[in-house]
Amino acid sequence: MAVPLDARRVLIVEDDDNIADLLLVVLTGEGYATARAGDGEHALEIATTMAPEIILLDMMLPGMHGLEFARRYRERGGRAPIVAVTALPDTAQLRRDGNITAVLRKPFELEALLVVVAETLARQTPREA
Repeated sequence: MAVPLDARRVLIVEDDDNIADLLLVVLTGEGYATARAGDGEHALEIATTMAPEIILLDMMLPGMHGLEFARRYRERGGRAPIVAVTALPDTAQLRRDGNITAVLRKPFELEALLVVVAETLARQTPREA
């Protein structure tokens, strides 16, 4: 399936291959342009060239915690909303962090994921990221 040239760009930062593959298939099927990184360093590299419009970010990444990725991404001028996708039981810290836009708890329903992505993108001006 070809992704439209004007598709909204989603960066998936997830080290679990099963979850990442599922997100790629579902989001691409919905018409989003997607890229995936399995760790924070690689995600920072991809974000530089891709200019994502939204980032789906696992918190428990190898080598770099998700909050560290978010901080470094913002320091580099990244403005895309960041949705923390996490199994962490306490999301209060994530919600207080100024770099995280929304939180989606694992396990999640695919419909809930699509709603969070669509609503988060709708709150920003097109191509704002």
